[in-house]
Amino acid sequence: MKGYLWLAWRQQRLLVGVGAAVLATVAAIAAYSRADMLDALRSGLFDHCGTGPLYCTQSGTGLPLLLDVEPLRYLGALNIALPVVIGVFWGAPLLGRDRELGTHRMVLAQGVSRGQWFASRMALAAVTTVAVSGALAGVFAWWWRPAADRSYRDSFAVPRRSRRG
Repeated sequence: MKGYLWLAWRQQRLLVGVGAAVLATVAAIAAYSRADMLDALRSGLFDHCGTGPLYCTQSGTGLPLLLDVEPLRYLGALNIALPVVIGVFWGAPLLGRDRELGTHRMVLAQGVSRGQWFASRMALAAVTTVAVSGALAGVFAWWWRPAADRSYRDSFAVPRRSRRG
């Protein structure tokens, strides 16, 4: 990397590192929770349940039999909110900070066009956002896949009501 790309990296590397740390933390939590979910599925409690997003009850008591999907809900919410959070706390102040610090004058005096400078600044933030969001979506899919076809209350879908009559 040379010139303005190097400067953009130097100024934003802490934020890229924070994104990588968040991703690593979420992946570790997902691996731990997925192991618990797989243990519950292998225990035999769900063997009598059919496939599909139906309600499964415990044999004998009739009580609902549910997997612990609360961490998945949090990951889903994070997956939805992450691009907005990155945009607010990273993207919005990106150019304002350069103007405050006077970095834009130094860079533009080096023969870099405004378009190149803008593209280098925004491209790093955009690429990081897409990479972290895509990786989180992959972690979510990997975590959810073993239980996706099990018969229990599907907490991610709106329950369908039957129409009578």
